[in-house]
Amino acid sequence: MPVRFDAVRVTHRILRSNEFQEMDRMFLETDKKMKALQDLFDSEWSKLVESLAEGDLVRLLREHGIQITE
Repeated sequence: MPVRFDAVRVTHRILRSNEFQEMDRMFLETDKKMKALQDLFDSEWSKLVESLAEGDLVRLLREHGIQITE
C-alpha cells in the first residue's frame, strides 16, 4: 500500500508538536526515576541481606535446621 504524502506530512507535524515533545520528555524523566528507584532498591536490599548475615541470622537458621553455606 503506497504511503500518501498527506499522511507523511501529518505524521511529521505530530512528531514535531509541543505535545509530543513534552510527552517524550515525561517518558525520559519517568525512566530516570524508575532507574533511580531500582538502584535504590537493589542497594538497600543488599545492605539488608548483608546486615542479617553479619548478625546471628546464620546461627539462628542453622538452629532451625536450615542449611546455610557461607
